[in-house]
Amino acid sequence: MTPFDQFKAFHGTAWSQKLLDYLDNGWVYSSPSCFALVICVDAFNGGKTEDFSTWFIDYLAGDVKEAIHHLPFYLPYISFNRRNRTKLYATATITRKFLKDDSVKV
Repeated sequence: MTPFDQFKAFHGTAWSQKLLDYLDNGWVYSSPSCFALVICVDAFNGGKTEDFSTWFIDYLAGDVKEAIHHLPFYLPYISFNRRNRTKLYATATITRKFLKDDSVKV
């Protein structure tokens, strides 16, 4: 099953609306080995504002390294939900962990 097929299975009949929402308001990355839905948020002032500080990874299937490497521009933080808890990390921490190179600007 491809990462995109995993996304469709996870979201059921709502997958197309979720995809359209991110095409309009977020960022979608898709390749044969990775599928990601990401949006810019302000993690320190309650969510979406014009002063973005954080990439929020709403959905990711497949190669984490590939998704992080292809973020369209640098923001100082990356967050995601795991086991019903929001995790927030400095981008440098994530790039060191997954890309093994903290000089890489995603």
